[in-house]
Amino acid sequence: MLLRVLLALMALVPAGASAQPKVAVFPFDLVFQQSEEDFFYGAPKATPEELLRLKLVRDELTGRLSNSGKFEMLDISSVAADIDAAAPLYNCNGCEMDFAKKLGADLIYLGLIEKASATLLSMKVIVVDVAEGKPLHDYTAVIRGNTDDAWLNGMKWLAKNRLLAEEGAKP
Repeated sequence: MLLRVLLALMALVPAGASAQPKVAVFPFDLVFQQSEEDFFYGAPKATPEELLRLKLVRDELTGRLSNSGKFEMLDISSVAADIDAAAPLYNCNGCEMDFAKKLGADLIYLGLIEKASATLLSMKVIVVDVAEGKPLHDYTAVIRGNTDDAWLNGMKWLAKNRLLAEEGAKP
C-alpha cells in the first residue's frame, strides 16, 4: 500500500523537476562615488587587485549558496561573453534578465561594490525573481578596508546573516 502511494506521488512530479530554485550568480560590479574632480581628472578605475576581489566575492557567494543545499546552481559560462560585452550589469537596462532566461534561472544574484573612499566600501547583493522580473531582496554590508580579507568578511557576513538566514533562505 505504501509503495502505491509513493509511486502515485512520484507520478505527480514532472521528470527532471527540481524542488530547489535554479540560481545564477552574475559577476559583481564596482562603482565609484562620483565627484567634481572626476570632471578634471577622469573617473577612477578599478585596480587589478579590486578586479580580482570582484571575482573572489562572487566565488565565495556561489560556493556558500551551493553548499547550503537550498539551490541548484547554474553555470553561467554559456553567457559569459554576453555578460562581458554588456558590463557593467547595473547599467545595462535589464540585460541580466535576458541572460537569466537563456540560462533557465529562477533567481539571479547581482552584486555591486560601491567604493566611497580608499577604505570605505559598501557591498550589495540583490536577489531577483526572473519570472516576476523584479527584486525580491536587497542586502547590504559596509566594508571597512580595501583588502581581500575585508571583502571576504563582508560577503561571509552577508551570506550568514542575510542571504542564508532563515528568512533569507526562502526568497
